[in-house]
Amino acid sequence: MSYREKPYIEKCRKVSLEKATTPISGFVEIVKDSYWLTTPNGEILYYCMQEGDMTKGKGSRQCNARKEVAEGLRDKLYPEGIVKQIPFVYNKHDCRDYY
Repeated sequence: MSYREKPYIEKCRKVSLEKATTPISGFVEIVKDSYWLTTPNGEILYYCMQEGDMTKGKGSRQCNARKEVAEGLRDKLYPEGIVKQIPFVYNKHDCRDYY
């Protein structure tokens, strides 16, 4: 099965809620008061367009400032998921991603 054919959840990088909400040092992106699509185990999700993105810690945040949008994402892509508002999520920022 090619990467493209894999189910949505298998193309998502999962990060524990504890790790995602613990402040980190360095260049950091802070996502404030967003509604995140989470697994039943409480992990937040980042969709990875390419297989290599998983190991590089990359991916598109699966969250939105509007609850209805996050619920629509869940309903379409991952019905088993849970939409949860999280006050702060800390993402490591790598400036090399923008060169």
